[in-house]
Amino acid sequence: MSLLDYFRVKPSGSLPSPRGSLSRRISSAAIASANSEVRSVLHGAPLASGSHSRKGKKPHVYSPKERAKIGKLALNIGASAAARRFSIELGYPVNESTARRFKKLYLEERRAKRIREEEDLTVRELPLKKKGRPLILGKKLDDQVQEYILKLRERGCAVNTTVVVAAARGLSRIVDHTRLSENGGPATLSIPWAKSLLKRMNFTKRRASTKSADPSRNIEEVQQEFLGELIEAVELNDVPADLIFNWDQTGILLVPSAQWTMDKKGKKRIPIAGHNDKRQITAVMCGALTGEILPIQLVYKGKTKRCHPPFDFPGDWLISHSPNHWSNEETMIEYIDEVIVPYMDRKREDLNLDCDHPAVAIFDHFKGQLTERFTQVLDENNIQSVLIPATYTGELQPMDISVNKVVKSFIRNKFSEWYAEQVTELFYNDDDDLVDLSSARMKCLGAQWMVQLFEHLSDNPHFIVNGFRHAGIYAALGLLDDNIAELPNYDDTDAESDYDFSEDQLSQGEDNSSVEEEPLDLDEHESQAVKGKAVKGKVCLSVADVFTASESDC
Repeated sequence: MSLLDYFRVKPSGSLPSPRGSLSRRISSAAIASANSEVRSVLHGAPLASGSHSRKGKKPHVYSPKERAKIGKLALNIGASAAARRFSIELGYPVNESTARRFKKLYLEERRAKRIREEEDLTVRELPLKKKGRPLILGKKLDDQVQEYILKLRERGCAVNTTVVVAAARGLSRIVDHTRLSENGGPATLSIPWAKSLLKRMNFTKRRASTKSADPSRNIEEVQQEFLGELIEAVELNDVPADLIFNWDQTGILLVPSAQWTMDKKGKKRIPIAGHNDKRQITAVMCGALTGEILPIQLVYKGKTKRCHPPFDFPGDWLISHSPNHWSNEETMIEYIDEVIVPYMDRKREDLNLDCDHPAVAIFDHFKGQLTERFTQVLDENNIQSVLIPATYTGELQPMDISVNKVVKSFIRNKFSEWYAEQVTELFYNDDDDLVDLSSARMKCLGAQWMVQLFEHLSDNPHFIVNGFRHAGIYAALGLLDDNIAELPNYDDTDAESDYDFSEDQLSQGEDNSSVEEEPLDLDEHESQAVKGKAVKGKVCLSVADVFTASESDC
C-alpha cells in the first residue's frame, strides 16, 4: 500500500499545464495523462483504465442510482460519450465498458417493466447483484425464519440448531412447501444450514462451563479390578446371564433448552426460559446381559401423584415422584420392589431356578442406592451388588456407554418432529402465539415418547448388549461375541457427565443425573445406529462351564 494513502497531499491546483513550459520537453498528451493519474491519487479515486493499479486498492462501487443514470445516458448519447461525461461529473474515470454494461442492464430492466405491464417505465435504480450463494429457502422464507427465531429469544426461549431446523420445516410447509427436499425441492434443512443461518444472524453459542472428573488411576487397572469383582460374584453364586443386569439414572429433557442457547455476540446476560423447570424427569433404565430391557421407572417432580401425567403407561412400569424429580433412597427401594424383584421371579421360573437364586446388579456410587436401608433390601432379595468405580461410569457402566445417549437423542428427535408440526399449525391459523410448551402438555407428550423409546430398545437389543461388551464384561465372563454388532462411536467430548454431583446432593442421597446436556444433532441415534446382529438367548454362567442355552438373531 502506498504511503500516500496515509500522507495525503492537499490539492493545490498547481499541476503542470499541458501547454506550459514543460510541454517544450514533454508532449502535452503525456502531461495531461500524468496529471490525471496524480489527481486520482490526490483525491483517492481509482486509477484510469489501462494504468497499473495500486496493490490492494478496491475498485469504485457504483450506487444503484448512479448505475441507472449512466445506463440511461449511454442509451441516449452512446457509451463512450456517457463515460466521458460521468468521468468529469463523478471526479474519477468511468470506463466505456462500464457504461456499456449499465446500458444493457438498463434495457433489461425496462423490458421487465413492460412484461409486468407497469405504467411507469422509468428506471431509477439498477440494484447491485447479491454476492454469495443463493438462500436455499429464498429471501422471503429466510427472513420469516429469522424473524421467528428473534421472537423466540425475545420471549426468553432457548434457541439451538434443533429448534431452528424444526421451526424452518414448519414455516416451509405453509409458506412454500415445494422448497423442501422431501417434496423434490432444493432445500435440505440440516444442522450445518441451521448453523449458517444463526451465523448470519450474528448469533453465537452461549453455554455454561463444566468440569468433568479427573481420574487419578489408570483405566486398565481400574477395569481389571472391577471385572475381577464381577467375575467373583458371578462364579461363586452360579448366576445366569438373565440375572446379571445394570441400571442407571439418566435425566430426560422434554424440551431441548438446557444450559446453552444462540444469542447476539457481546451480551453479558443470557436468560433462558424453561431453565431448571418441571419439563425434566429422571428415567431409570435397566438392561440385562442378554440384551433385554427392563420396565422403566420415571420420576416426576412433585410431592403427590397429582404431578404424574394422565397417561396410560404399561402396567409393569413404575411411575414415581420426588421433590426435585431426582432419584433418591425411597424411589430406588420402590424400584427394586416393583421392577427388579418381579423381573427376577419371572426369570427364575423360566430357567427352573430356586425362588431365591442369587442375581448380580451393577450400579454406580450414587449415595441414594448405597444407604444401609437400600443395602438391606438387596440382601433380602439375594441381589449381589457390584459397584462401578467412581468417575469411570463413562467407560465401565453399560447403560451409560450405549443406551443413555440413544435415549436422549430419541426424545430430542421426537420433540423436533412434534415442534415442526406445531409451528405449521400456528402459521396455518395465522396465530402469533408461541408453541405451547407448558409442563402439563410436555409431560403427556414425553410419556408417549418414552413408550415409543421402550419399543425401540426392545426391538434393538444390540444397544444393551454392546454396552456390556464395550465395558469388557462379555470378554471377562468368557462369552462369545462374534455375532455382536459393533458399538456406535459416540462423541462424548462435549457432553456433560451424568455424575457430576455436588457435595450437598451426595450427602442428601439425591441423584443429579438429570443435569442438562447440550443438544446434539438431529437423527444422531439413527445415523450412529449399530449394524449387525446380537446374540439373544439364555446364557448360563458357572464355575464349571460357560454355555449358551439358545441363540436367535435379533
